[in-house]
Amino acid sequence: MLNQDFVIQSNVRRLLVRSSVDYTRIDIGTVRGVVYLGGAFKMSGINPDRLAVEDEATIKDVSAIVKRHHDMVSRTLSTLERRVKGVPGVLDVVFQFSNWRKEKGQWVAVKAEERKERGH
Repeated sequence: MLNQDFVIQSNVRRLLVRSSVDYTRIDIGTVRGVVYLGGAFKMSGINPDRLAVEDEATIKDVSAIVKRHHDMVSRTLSTLERRVKGVPGVLDVVFQFSNWRKEKGQWVAVKAEERKERGH
């Protein structure tokens, strides 16, 4: 690993630790300024079941809870992508999450059936 890649990877790890992301489930690699993030993406302390309890008076439909959680995670992924690209020396970011992927500029959750097909 090049010294610059080591510094980039350390900065990305620091960024993850300071965010609302469960960084223990994310693998980080850096090769010539390209950051690779893989594993499973999960937000720490965010549980869709808990959202239902906290907002029971305003959200009664399970699909609304799932959509709200999806929107929150999607915004977090977009912010994370922007911040990682802002780390000095980063040329590109490649996401290889088993449970989320980017399609047409939008983050979408990968369904369990698709994960099985992909071998994750």
